[in-house]
Parts: sequence; structure tokens; C-alpha cells
Amino acid sequence: LTDIGFDGGTAAKALGYLGLISTVAMVVLGPLGDRINKRIFLTALLAAHTFLLLLLTHIQDEFTLWGFIVLYGILLGAAWPLTVSILSDIFGSRSLGSILGACTIAFGIAGLVAPWVAGYIFDYYRSYKPIFYFTIFLSLASIICAFYTRKPE
Repeated sequence: LTDIGFDGGTAAKALGYLGLISTVAMVVLGPLGDRINKRIFLTALLAAHTFLLLLLTHIQDEFTLWGFIVLYGILLGAAWPLTVSILSDIFGSRSLGSILGACTIAFGIAGLVAPWVAGYIFDYYRSYKPIFYFTIFLSLASIICAFYTRKPE
């Protein structure tokens, strides 16, 4: 955000509010997965997530930034409980802890490596756009995976 003209305070507030909104959305929207088709709901959330990532590259003012933060926070918060619930449906609650532990390790490694790779790519291309396009590609792949995920019979 600072690279596209926002001051550091605004960028920090945006990140903080993103976490807050995401947490509230987990609690408020998580139970929806028990009432509607989880796979379809998750697919729709991931499609909206991808669309928002496309918009992220065009944010130019604070109004757009805060709209993005609110919507993205809601999507992040709503998607995680659905993902965990779908994993439980597929693998059972007995294996869920091990699976989430493996996911946490993978997220940690990605969180460690991704900023370094992003910095290298930014230094090479003088832009974050290649990173965003790769993220959008991964997001599109997640839509396909979510849509075709099925509970074993």
C-alpha cells in the first residue's frame, strides 16, 4: 500500500482492520456452512476473492481501499471455517488435527519464503503486478479445486 501512495499508518490500520473483520466474519458467517451447501458456498467465496484480488491492483483512494478491506476481510473470515468443515467431512474429525497441523506448517513456510520471493520479483520487475497475477492464478486454481471437492461415499 505504501508503494501505491498510502502512508504507513493507513497501511498498518488496513492490515489490522482486515484481521479484525476476518475474525468477526468467522464467528458470524461460519455457521452458514451448516445450513447451505459448503462446497458451492466456498466456491462462490473463492470466486469473489479472486475478483477482489483483481481490484486490488487498481486501488487508488482510501474509499476503495476501505471497501476492499471490508469485503476481503469478510471473505477470508467466511472461507476458513468452511474449509475446515469440508476437511472434516472428507477425512473425519479424527484426522483433522493432523491435517490442520500440516496446513499450519505449510502456511508458516509460505509466510517465511513468500516475502523474500516477492521482494526479489519486485526488485527484478520494479512492480508487484507479477506477484499479484501469480496469486490470482493460484486463486483461480482454488476455485476449481473447491468446486470439484466431493465427500467420499
